[in-house]
Amino acid sequence: MDPLTITLRTLTPLWTGGVETGKMERIHETGIIGSLRWWYEAIVRGLGGHACDPTTHACIYNNTDKPNNGLCDVCQMFGATGWRRRFSMQITAETSPAWKDDNHPLNIRPYGRIRGWYLQPGQIGTITIHLTGDLQTRQKLKAAFLFMEKYGNLGARPQLGYGRFQIIDIKNDPGPYTWEPKGQLELNTLPDLRAFTFFTLQFQPRQEDWWQRISGIRQLLRYQQGVIANLVNQYHTLPTTPTLKNHLRFNQTPDWSPEIGQWLFGTLKGNYRLRSKISLSWAYRQQSWWQIDGWVYLPPDKLGKTNAREIAQRLQQALHTPQNWLSGLELGSGSYSQAQVQIMPADSPWTAHTPSQITHFLNQTNSGDT
Repeated sequence: MDPLTITLRTLTPLWTGGVETGKMERIHETGIIGSLRWWYEAIVRGLGGHACDPTTHACIYNNTDKPNNGLCDVCQMFGATGWRRRFSMQITAETSPAWKDDNHPLNIRPYGRIRGWYLQPGQIGTITIHLTGDLQTRQKLKAAFLFMEKYGNLGARPQLGYGRFQIIDIKNDPGPYTWEPKGQLELNTLPDLRAFTFFTLQFQPRQEDWWQRISGIRQLLRYQQGVIANLVNQYHTLPTTPTLKNHLRFNQTPDWSPEIGQWLFGTLKGNYRLRSKISLSWAYRQQSWWQIDGWVYLPPDKLGKTNAREIAQRLQQALHTPQNWLSGLELGSGSYSQAQVQIMPADSPWTAHTPSQITHFLNQTNSGDT
């Protein structure tokens, strides 16, 4: 059986971690599988199906008192205690660090911020992924990669803009997979596509050096100009994520309560860590356009339910028009020729969707109709 072979190129640096904290010497297969599973769990839950919390090790094969011998829909594919993963993966990478010195991460501090964001290099280049398994498994994996290419990410740190990619070749194509609703399980606090909204900004700057005026980037040019210029000129990407997140939190929504701001944008206080529910990619170039992708995940927990209407209104105001985005990048109306924002699923952004809506959304993505 010939493996499904997917070749992709990175659009923003890829981060899979390494043996030493804060450093990444190569692409680690475990990081690829981990992000693939994370998105597959979100898809299954979005279809109304059951995906366990993998941190609790709840699924154990051969429990005859439960359906599928105790395995959820995800563990049936990715494995669990007593059950092997239904596919194998091998990776061939032709990548290099996005910049050379791991000991000097980029510290992007937009105007008014004291600490800023620290970004490690990650890897950039082309990666070929070989996947073996039965026909339906390979079809599902291909469909998952197509979705991740369009809306998700590969590897870790999506909230910092890492892991956007483009598929450039598929060999031994197993054919399409049609997603179907799996049930009507209720939303919980685990990642679920029914609680996601995705968005894309595209813009055409009038000047090639537009990025030199961005708050946070501008300060880096004093002592890391070569690194930034190489990212733009050789890899066609730019770490705009910190600047845009700072703009959304403190400029677009300045009167949000601290509790909502921390819940939505994340916080780190000592050992307490709250992950951001907004993911923004770095800016990357696609022919004459620059593009930024992202998503918002609004879990139905107590804070989210209590403030759902206010959060939806604020997100719509902040993210619906390109002018609001580009003002955060120091681009006035005369600084770009064209700009547009697309929000998906378009019929009901910032609100919970139904399994049937998610099914339609996934199959559109799978067919390339979106």
